[in-house]
Amino acid sequence: MRIMTFICAALVSLAASAQQWPQKPVHFIVPFPPGGATDISARLLGEKLSQIWGQQVIIENRGGAGGGVGAAEAARATPVTNVVSGPQVLAVPASSPYKSVKELIDAARANPGKLTFGHAGIGSQTHLAAENFVNSAKIDALAVPYKGEGPALAALAGAETSFTVTNLAATLPHLLGGRVRALGVTSRTETPQLSGVPPIANTLPGFENTGWFGIVAPTGTPKGVIQKVYQDTRKALEASDLRGRLYVQGLSPVGNTPEEFARAIKEETALWAKVVRERKIEVK
Repeated sequence: MRIMTFICAALVSLAASAQQWPQKPVHFIVPFPPGGATDISARLLGEKLSQIWGQQVIIENRGGAGGGVGAAEAARATPVTNVVSGPQVLAVPASSPYKSVKELIDAARANPGKLTFGHAGIGSQTHLAAENFVNSAKIDALAVPYKGEGPALAALAGAETSFTVTNLAATLPHLLGGRVRALGVTSRTETPQLSGVPPIANTLPGFENTGWFGIVAPTGTPKGVIQKVYQDTRKALEASDLRGRLYVQGLSPVGNTPEEFARAIKEETALWAKVVRERKIEVK
């Protein structure tokens, strides 16, 4: 099962035609604070698009409500393209006694409700990813919301929580700094950036999550502008320098069509409804 981030960025600079656009800076709205994988993806792409368009791409972080504050900007938005995807990591504090996925699960089963997991806010992709792990492992653990993936990882590094399931791109600095330890990855196979860290599926057969990050545009954006942003994003993702920088972060270029992206959103909304229902997740 893949996991969906509804927005990477929302375009808020419009023009009468694709030929004229953009004539001024373009704003990308990221619905999370800096430091998370959504923010990283938007900034890497924004830098490349600035070169292509000859206009500055301004990143605006509007965190809060598990991404809901920024997502509200594009509640009835038009899909443009899925930019990148990447695996997630089940991680624990460096001081944690748990050295494997099995040890963590065994401890949670032996102590129902005692272990905690941090996430980027109710309904965020890191929240649903962790809930999916808890559901699949048949354990009882307490969810602790933070105001973004970065704060949730900082809390994990400080041993405020027992574990997280966060995007590799956001987790890497903490792993490399020795502040947290990876127990497993959510992909079906090992990821090159974390050699030796086994897939969670080795312990929970069939388990899989993939984080992905896409662009949507405000309602009423001209179709020509949508196509231009899609085509220029595809062009940016084909550039070897950007692909290399994404690879280091554990991110893979996607660049699907607006129609394909719209179908993916619809399909995955239905898939994640099962986890929300079974875990009785409610926005309070």
